Amino acid sequence: MREFEADILIDLARLGAATDAPNEDKCLAEEALVITERSGYALQGADAHWELAKLALARDDQTMASRPKTWPRAMVRRITRTK
Repeated sequence: MREFEADILIDLARLGAATDAPNEDKCLAEEALVITERSGYALQGADAHWELAKLALARDDQTMASRPKTWPRAMVRRITRTK
């Protein structure tokens, strides 16, 4: 059941964004990101970063929106080292 926790939080963040709950959706996406980093869930982590970038763009926050660009390379390196 724990492996679905990040997916659920990401979906709740998407729902919050669709219903104009700006603070809650960002908190949920950040919590999902913490879970994915701690657990090593690369795909869910990418989804969390994607959602945070979309939220930042909606707020016109270019600094936060561009942050995920460096993250995928780091995750690829981490994933390939563990194989």
